[in-house]
Parts: sequence; C-alpha cells; structure tokens
Amino acid sequence: MKSNKHEKILQVAIEKLRESGYRVIRLDKRRTPDAIAVDFDDKKVVAIEASTNAVNYHFVRKRIGGQFDEDIIITDQYSDRYYSREAYFLALRLRKEGKIYAEIRDVIEEKFGKRPSNSTLHDWTTGEKAPPEVPRKHIR
Repeated sequence: MKSNKHEKILQVAIEKLRESGYRVIRLDKRRTPDAIAVDFDDKKVVAIEASTNAVNYHFVRKRIGGQFDEDIIITDQYSDRYYSREAYFLALRLRKEGKIYAEIRDVIEEKFGKRPSNSTLHDWTTGEKAPPEVPRKHIR
C-alpha cells in the first residue's frame, strides 16, 4: 500500500511533467513504475517512480537500459544544487551572445542568488546536461 506522502510526491511530479509538455499516464495497478510520460515529439517513453527513500535525489533523471528510454525518480528531498530552467536558458542565451563563463556566472548569481560552477555552465552550453525540469527536447 502506498503512503499519502508517496501519492503527494507522485501528483506533484505528474503535474510538473504535464507542464513541461509530456503526456502522463498513471499506472495504479503496477508496482513500478508509478506512471509513464510520453513525449510524442521525440518519440520517447519515460518511466516515473516516486520514492520516499531519503537517499534518492529530488528530481533525478537516470539512464537505465530496459523497456523505457529514461527513468525519473522523484523524492521530496530538496537539493539546492539544482537550478531553474530560467537560469539554464539565460546561460544559453548569454553564451550565444559570446559571454565567457565568468560573466555568465556573475549574471546568474546576481539574478538568481546561486553561483553555478564553470563545469555546470560548460555542461549546459555543450548540451551534455540541463536542470531536471528542462524537457530533453530543449537541450541543445
């Protein structure tokens, strides 16, 4: 039997994914995953699993070989290491304008109050990574 905490976590995750453009389908009769998200544009199916285990990350995407293209594990443990989608898109725009990482870092710190590392900015601008709330289709 799933807890109320598990259900709240799952509902929030489903709403966020729907806002990001995914079509989400709950799978209440199965143990895992709790839901699947379908991205019709990229022809991708993502497994969604809510977890109340404290060792999992807040909203983590992980590549797992199997029947789904991606798996997402959601917990209520907040980590301040994540950045907003606005910070991500601002970094991309500033890099496109020719700004160096130090300048981008200063602008993001001034606007959002968090100072990303050079490696984070490099990963964003080269398309290797993005904040968890950015749909995969928007990564360069």
